[in-house]
Amino acid sequence: MRKGLKILCALALFATVPTVLTACGENSSIVDENQEMVDSALKELTVDAEVSNNFRLVVSAKGGVAISWVSNNEAITINGSDAIVNQSTENDISVKLTATATKGNATGTRDFTIVVKQKVIDVEYSSISDVLNAAIGSEVKTRGIVTHIFYNYTNKTTNEVSPGGFNLSTVEGTIYCYGANIAKKVSLGDDVIVSGKTANYPTSLTYVTQLGNIDLINTVRKNATLSFTETDLANYETKTVTELQNDLKGNHFAKTYIMRNVRINKFHNTNANYTSMSLYDWEDTFNHSSPSMLLYSSNGQGENTMSEYDWLSDYFDKKVDIIFAVNSQNSGGTKWRGAPVAVLNA
Repeated sequence: MRKGLKILCALALFATVPTVLTACGENSSIVDENQEMVDSALKELTVDAEVSNNFRLVVSAKGGVAISWVSNNEAITINGSDAIVNQSTENDISVKLTATATKGNATGTRDFTIVVKQKVIDVEYSSISDVLNAAIGSEVKTRGIVTHIFYNYTNKTTNEVSPGGFNLSTVEGTIYCYGANIAKKVSLGDDVIVSGKTANYPTSLTYVTQLGNIDLINTVRKNATLSFTETDLANYETKTVTELQNDLKGNHFAKTYIMRNVRINKFHNTNANYTSMSLYDWEDTFNHSSPSMLLYSSNGQGENTMSEYDWLSDYFDKKVDIIFAVNSQNSGGTKWRGAPVAVLNA
């Protein structure tokens, strides 16, 4: 009888000990609580349905919930809590932003559809063609795509360079913009509106070759490209390298030509310690005596320089047609020089 009583007492004692259930090593009530906070954070998120300017994103919520964002379109790019808006001048753009909220093992997502409104250009500007024909000293505004950036030496010993000017192009022509301060603020492919004063270069000439006193009014868009139609190309005069170089007395400054059947060569002169790049007519054997068009580099064509022309390496020793903007003559007046605006074929 006493033995049975002891067993009953043991069972009663065991029944008073609470049982703890776990899920994946974590208290299930904590998991549920985290998920509730994640769901609540996502529910409370708000984003404007239409945007034209950069805006801030919520990246954290109460209870230690972390929120990250992803965009499906470059019209809005994400940098931490900053949403960078890149408007188009052509149309509105629909963008999906996805917010992901996490706390512990709990997670959730929510999508937002946002319309980036078309960029309205409220600045009046002249075409590059009109600017090239404007009187010297005219204060003008114009718009184009940055197709080339020219560099100057800041340290010849270490070959350090810095932007000194840039070519601004449309399908109708190209103009050189002089000004280091502004050249540092633009990148290749920027569609920009600038103001400046028409000027001569050199001053003995009586036609426009550049814009000086440049101010950057507006960067309309990034990563823009020029697309030439057959009608656009029909407006350009065609010149071979030989024809242009045999006409050193011609008025070619600030003019843009189609140069057909061109060979691009890059060479390094060990003795003179410089790198150079030139255009030749395709049928000419590559040598220094053949007529050539220098690709202008204001940094002096030093060793390891001319990096602004690296994109042309895809076309070395291929027969190509090039739209070419003439910049000036070399110091000896023996060759024309300038920079490509576009390669039409390869």
